[in-house]
Amino acid sequence: MSDIIYDDAFVRRLISDYMDKLFYFCLKKTGDQYEAENLAADIVLNVLSSHKRWPATVNFSAWFWQIARNRYSVWVRKKDEHDKWISEFDVSEYEITDENAVLDELLQKENIEILRRELAFISSSYREILVAYYIEDKSVKEIATALGISESLVKTNLFRARKALKEGMEMARTFGPRSYNPGKVCICGVRNHKTKKHFFLLRQLAKNILLEADHNPSTVEELSIALGVGVPYMEDEISALEMIGVLKKTGDKYLADFFIADTELQKKVYMVLNKYICNIVVAIESIVQEHLSEIRACGFVDDAYSNDDLSWCVSFYVLDLLMNYENRSEKYKAENYFFGYEDTGECDPPIDRNVYKSNGKRFCKYVYDGLGFQHNKIVMCSGDVEFQADFIKNNRKISSLTALERLLLDDTFFAEAKNDGVITSKLFAFTTTGKNRIKEIVFSHPASETTAGILSEIFDNIETIAAEYYPHDRVEEIEVYALNMMNRLPSMMVRKMMENGTLKIPDNPKTSLACMYLDLGD
Repeated sequence: MSDIIYDDAFVRRLISDYMDKLFYFCLKKTGDQYEAENLAADIVLNVLSSHKRWPATVNFSAWFWQIARNRYSVWVRKKDEHDKWISEFDVSEYEITDENAVLDELLQKENIEILRRELAFISSSYREILVAYYIEDKSVKEIATALGISESLVKTNLFRARKALKEGMEMARTFGPRSYNPGKVCICGVRNHKTKKHFFLLRQLAKNILLEADHNPSTVEELSIALGVGVPYMEDEISALEMIGVLKKTGDKYLADFFIADTELQKKVYMVLNKYICNIVVAIESIVQEHLSEIRACGFVDDAYSNDDLSWCVSFYVLDLLMNYENRSEKYKAENYFFGYEDTGECDPPIDRNVYKSNGKRFCKYVYDGLGFQHNKIVMCSGDVEFQADFIKNNRKISSLTALERLLLDDTFFAEAKNDGVITSKLFAFTTTGKNRIKEIVFSHPASETTAGILSEIFDNIETIAAEYYPHDRVEEIEVYALNMMNRLPSMMVRKMMENGTLKIPDNPKTSLACMYLDLGD
């Protein structure tokens, strides 16, 4: 190394910022002051000789410590050359006593925290034996009896486990970014409510396992380190994901068997939605403002229900009619299509439709995640639906109610008795006749045909874009993905209409019935 060109500023920086830490690192690794001094000198010479080749794009500290670790590895190999590990083929000759034992001398020198760390990231087949032997002080014979395997296999696995543990302790493990900054991925799709898959995938850990294993085959240990979660917990989570069919195993690695729309795809789709949203909003505002009174007359609603509140429900409903949402979604109801999408922070959230059916009747609640509506927990059970339909269709008065029905009336958000005793609906409700009349009003408007064509074009464009990203064995999901992305249009519409002043926030969104309607059927 006689050709080293010393840079005074570089040397001063090295001495002031790194020498104390370097010597401590070497002393900790070698356990001997003389050896630590020699190793530190070797590392410094290597840093000085190669600093001209230090990549400017790489953090200097990371580069420095990588050299330190590399030279330490060389030191270990030279020092232990005479005492190599026994090969796995000769493991039967490696005697393990049944006395109370601890890890070998090298492991004893290491920080106990590192030992604990490695026990958390070693596979279950090895960890079980290590814990039993070194922590629970069980003999080889006791372990063999407990696990139902031969003593020879216990010795073999213990040898391999010790080797894996030692190698892990010599590594400078770094948890992945997901360990402290979980990826933001939403799970969605059209699903049969009999399945529990969707609710399991709401878990943060499950989402990030899938994100990490998306196009990135990974072992349990690699996933554990990437997410900063111990193997014992990771193994259970992975088994569950494998069981429900969203994670598949090939060899010792796992790969997401579940489509996740990345940021690039999401942004392309959002550009399509954003391109047309203004035209869509202008058309729906025109239809609602011009025909709100006619639409109101098609249904049953209390006089106290304001036109401002009705505009919310009708705007959503008109968009659904023009988008042909009910027919598009119905064909997938019997299936269980799931996918995920990364949250770019740019797209408006999709609006869900919570639908409850009872004997041909249909209650729908648009779940808008903003402006206070996200705290609205009001839903209609089958009893509410039947009661509402009964008093509307039969024009019932409070005097006709049974004691049980009186209790139901007192407990409902959806109806009340007026001074004349007539029970009225507090939300917008309509029969099949009323629904057909609303459709006639909407589709007779001059803007409806053009707007319906635009919405169909958006749907086709999203399918075309998604086809470039979807794997060939999951193409049947593309329509479901497109439909879900179309569900961003209602929230985009709300944002625009709020800006235009055509929608006004209800006095109390938490208890408002503005985003709900009841289809009473025939």
